[in-house]
Amino acid sequence: MTTIRLPRRAAVAAALAAVVLGGSLAALAAEAPCTTFTDPAGDSRPADVPGAPAQTGEPTLDLTGVTFEPAEASLSVSLHVSKLGSAPEFSLGDSFSTSFTHGGKLVKLYAYRYNPTEIGEAAGVLFDQTGMDVNGKAATTKMKVTYDAKSNRVLFALPLDDLEKATKTPTAGAALSALTAEAAGDNLLFAEPWDTAAAAKDATYVVGTPCGGGAAKVVTAASPSPSASPSPSASPSPSASPSATATAGLANAGLPLPGCGLSADPKGDAKALNANNPSSDPDLDLTNLTLGTTADALVAYAKVDKLGAGPTQSTDGHRFTVNFIHNKNVFALAGSAYKNAQSAAIKNGLASTGQFSKVTQLTVNGPPLTDPNSRTNPGFVASGLSFTFDQKNSYVIARLPIADIEKYGKAPFAGATITAISATSATDTTVVSSQADVVPDGAPTKPSTLTYTAGDNACFAPTTLPLTSVGAVRAQFGDTAAVAAKLVDGSGAPAAGKAVTFALGASKVTGKTGADGVAKAQLPVSERAGTRSLVLTADGASRSVVFTVLVEKTLLRASSSAGSVTATLTDDERKPVVGQVVTFTSGARKVTARTNAQGIAKATGFTVGSTVKVTYAGVSGMYAGSTASATA
Repeated sequence: MTTIRLPRRAAVAAALAAVVLGGSLAALAAEAPCTTFTDPAGDSRPADVPGAPAQTGEPTLDLTGVTFEPAEASLSVSLHVSKLGSAPEFSLGDSFSTSFTHGGKLVKLYAYRYNPTEIGEAAGVLFDQTGMDVNGKAATTKMKVTYDAKSNRVLFALPLDDLEKATKTPTAGAALSALTAEAAGDNLLFAEPWDTAAAAKDATYVVGTPCGGGAAKVVTAASPSPSASPSPSASPSPSASPSATATAGLANAGLPLPGCGLSADPKGDAKALNANNPSSDPDLDLTNLTLGTTADALVAYAKVDKLGAGPTQSTDGHRFTVNFIHNKNVFALAGSAYKNAQSAAIKNGLASTGQFSKVTQLTVNGPPLTDPNSRTNPGFVASGLSFTFDQKNSYVIARLPIADIEKYGKAPFAGATITAISATSATDTTVVSSQADVVPDGAPTKPSTLTYTAGDNACFAPTTLPLTSVGAVRAQFGDTAAVAAKLVDGSGAPAAGKAVTFALGASKVTGKTGADGVAKAQLPVSERAGTRSLVLTADGASRSVVFTVLVEKTLLRASSSAGSVTATLTDDERKPVVGQVVTFTSGARKVTARTNAQGIAKATGFTVGSTVKVTYAGVSGMYAGSTASATA
């Protein structure tokens, strides 16, 4: 039978008619993986037509990767697609799902939606459009699903408490396996898978580990499909869902990973107008542009073919500029370097007139050079902008404090997306400058479409040593947890003799790594019961691990003598529970007393031979209650 696909507008009437007639409808949810593993781009195709070519009209259903990572008391799973739209071209809607095994149970998270301009609310009233299944049965969850068109991802945020209740298995430090994902077209009457992805059979994700943080194995798709060849001028774009650990990892502004960036640029196209030699100048030849975020700065990395002390041709200096827009304010970060040391002093001297830029200069909302106002009001502002000319690695690195971005952009920078990003190279004679190259290719004659989300450091390897929890990740309130962590160097070898700090709320202890790279310590647990964060720190590396605090069990014993009753309250390790109120009841008589340093409370005045009930009510999040009785 031949399957005929109509563009979604042609299918609307038939699908809605089925809704009005009350037909039996079932939405098939899809499954999803993470950038803990990847999937080839360009392999999306209808499942019911074996061997069918990929249809480029369905980028919304083209999975490219899946990311498992921790969020606040939640498991975060991102499904990345080629280009997320409001609906696929050949379907009225879409469905996405991710599956994994936890505690021997198959867990499936799903979400589906329909084009709002064509379906309206007709479909939404029929189904729960997000949900979780465990072994094929619906489970209760307050999971949230976000469709992020800017970063082309579908984000599932599953509360860990919901996962624990549904699977009856603790999540702290648990390894999820059988990681898969699926994207499907949905026409109300049926869902049709277009793309699936699966991690390798032995791949796992450890709950609480930042994606790519070391505890999760990074793998490629188990059964890769033929993918479209990437454009030779395109570089992988950084992910738009950075973790807090990744942001901290760029503390020293380490160089980008090879080939990763916002945009690549062809070699051999850097030709300044005022240069005597018409051939391309490698010192001005931009080949890539990458952005990263530290705790206090935005850092731009302009890769050059071969950076020298200055242009190889006629001029003494070179100047590089990075441009972007934040909150509708146009920023231009410019910095120069010269072969002649006196040139910098000359340029800064000219800048004192207010009509020339400094060697390093930030401009905000400056007019074009052709504008008469560019002389009287060029838009120069004071800032902490700095430039580094790294000749060894051929990088020009601009570093702009976040405080300056927020001051002149008049908006917070955390989580913001900056737009119209570009970089230029030019000759510089302290007075006259001539542009030689620009990234992306074609700018500034046409607006740049490059964007970047603050905090995204996907193009940077961690600058800290990998740190993994290998000790206790749960304990009762008031007990001591045997915590441990393993520290390895960049080659994966154990790092010996390093101090590791373990912090759980206000409790903090330190241990030192042995020859095996493992540090151990006894950590007092003073946090109330619930899911908490155990923070491990060593040599600048930091790792947050989910830690479960349980209510402390108690044991109440009672003894009596001549009308008096003595109660002893201990925990399940027979340690005294101090300062707790114990109630003694006999008939209408009720007496309370507080336990002393030995966990003992006494009450007197009871009728000899009467039965006395002794009760400890417990404390929420701290101690469980218990009872006992004695004959006075």
